[in-house]
Amino acid sequence: MTTNPDSSSARSISKTRSTWPFWIVAAIGVLGLGWYFSAGPSGPQLASTTATETNETVGLRTPEMTATELRMELYSSVSAVRVALQSMTNPATTRTYLPQLQDAADRLDRINDRLEQLSPGARRGVAVSLAPTLRPLNQMLDRVLAMPEVGEVAKPTIDSVRSTLDALSRA
Repeated sequence: MTTNPDSSSARSISKTRSTWPFWIVAAIGVLGLGWYFSAGPSGPQLASTTATETNETVGLRTPEMTATELRMELYSSVSAVRVALQSMTNPATTRTYLPQLQDAADRLDRINDRLEQLSPGARRGVAVSLAPTLRPLNQMLDRVLAMPEVGEVAKPTIDSVRSTLDALSRA
């Protein structure tokens, strides 16, 4: 079988003509990336200091935490209280989960202290968002206190949690 030399050169010319747009786009891409990464310090830069904004939930003072961050921390702490209380079923598990309950109680105390930095409207919003969780939490607190040997060990921490939750609900 013989091949026609003219047809193979025609195919290679056709192939070359069909791939040149690919090479141009690739070259433009490489040049663009080179230009982008060579901009260095003269290119756009982020601000080196953080901006402080005041909004209606924060008030005029800039607190350590915004109302949203405080509410998220509150939900996390309430969840930790719930997990610790649900896990306290006997004296052994109470000894295991009591440090976690004490840690959650400390976090709730810090949240209560930070709540004073927020505007009255933001404090009411936090109290309203906490309201639906209070009844189930109080039932869990009562259940743990009613357990023999468990309630005696956990009572000081549970009293602290209950008083802090009451204070937060009246904010």
